[in-house]
Amino acid sequence: MFDFVIGIITGVLSSVVFNPCEKALYLQIMNNKHFLDKKLWVPYKSFTKNLTYLYNGSYISITNKIISSGIYFTLLDKLINMSKHTPCTHENQKLITSSILGVLTGITTNPLNIIKHYSWVDNNTNVRNCIVKIYKNKKCYGFTYGLSYVILRDVIFNYCYISYNKKNELLYNMFVNASILTLVSPLNYIKNYKYYNVTLSKNDNSLDIMKKLFHNLKTKNNMKCKCVYLCNQLLIGYGTIISSCRITFSQVTYNYLSNK
Repeated sequence: MFDFVIGIITGVLSSVVFNPCEKALYLQIMNNKHFLDKKLWVPYKSFTKNLTYLYNGSYISITNKIISSGIYFTLLDKLINMSKHTPCTHENQKLITSSILGVLTGITTNPLNIIKHYSWVDNNTNVRNCIVKIYKNKKCYGFTYGLSYVILRDVIFNYCYISYNKKNELLYNMFVNASILTLVSPLNYIKNYKYYNVTLSKNDNSLDIMKKLFHNLKTKNNMKCKCVYLCNQLLIGYGTIISSCRITFSQVTYNYLSNK
């Protein structure tokens, strides 16, 4: 029980620190802007309005981070310990743990992420209104958009994370996390567009989404512009650095609070 309390505290801290950055990253893709564009961070003159804007959807984000950045490590520890008592090989143990954790976190966090992202695009601070709008437009199916890509992304990430992270190797782990996030960035890109489709009257399939990406890529004038555009869309750069820092921050916080 104590481990779950630590997980909750870790999730809350992670949400408070990283929610503004994650919002800017998502809107960067949808609005095709630079991550440091002022309009993504402080679109209003009022300090109070900007603060509300940055932490729009914070209740959902906190709940999400409690699961994905807090309880995640609690479940990871317990699943690894349980898998050690199975007659499977070490590689199969990692695969089973990664799959179970990916499915559990994917199913629980995906609806929360959809509501959060909807509130960011709609700039709506009322969670209940967001839920009603999503249900009105898409019914219950609207809360499952992107789920398969979330689960696949998380299973791959979990397997690599378990395989390559080392205890008390902070910089090394940050590099590993960033590398894994780069590997799964196409899945994350499709997931983000699936979330965006919840706000629209369409549901593009993954092939259409990738076709649109490559079509836009061809319109860029030179290789530098193509690389910058692709990195911005796949969140390679600022996105991988921030997400890697968030994961490492959560792991360090969890380990510190649990004296591991």
